[in-house]
Formats: sequence, structure tokens, C-alpha cells
Amino acid sequence: MVDIKTSLGHPSNAPVVTPGRDPSWPEARGALVRRRLAAAEKFRIPGVRVVPKDDEMRVLLKHPNGMAFRPEGGVEWPNDSFTQRRLADGDVTLEPAGAQEKAEAERVEKAETAKEPKK
Repeated sequence: MVDIKTSLGHPSNAPVVTPGRDPSWPEARGALVRRRLAAAEKFRIPGVRVVPKDDEMRVLLKHPNGMAFRPEGGVEWPNDSFTQRRLADGDVTLEPAGAQEKAEAERVEKAETAKEPKK
């Protein structure tokens, strides 16, 4: 006589079947997330580049999102109420247009000069 089991034993051994769940769901979900991020990007407020008024402010000030000032030059902060308040107080000023490109060119030139062999 053959013994036929009508149950699978412990419930953890049962096959997992989720009704209505498409096996391609991870790819579809990724597409939904990418589409939502692209839509949100349209409404993103661009940041502003700011420089501290002096070296004391460079050391003391840090944006609540964690972005502190580097030893020289400015940084990009979100254009939010914290940044607007610092601008109104005069603790930081907007970086002039083209200052970032000029500073980057100077850094590249300085790095190239350092790489050249000394004669």
C-alpha cells in the first residue's frame, strides 16, 4: 500500500504563492521609482554658491544638512530658509558668477605645476 501525504508538514515548507503578484514586479517597480524621481526633479530648487564673510565664519558655519565650508572658496548650499537667513545676516555672500570656474582653473594649473620635474 502507498502512503499519500495530504499536507506538506510544517507551514514554513508550504509554497509561497501571492495572488495577483506578477513575477516581473521588481522591474516594474524600478520603472515607477525612476519616473517619480524624474518628475520630482522638475520641481527641485537649485542650490546657491555661497562664501563666508571671513575665516571665523568659515570655521563656525555649517549648513544643517552637514555641508561645511572648505579651507578656501565657496560651497553650494540649498536655497532654503537657513541659507536665506545667513545671507540676510551678512554671514555669507553669494559667490560671484564665474568664480568657481576661475578657482578650478587655478587648482588645475597649480597641480600641473607641482607635477613638472624640477630643473
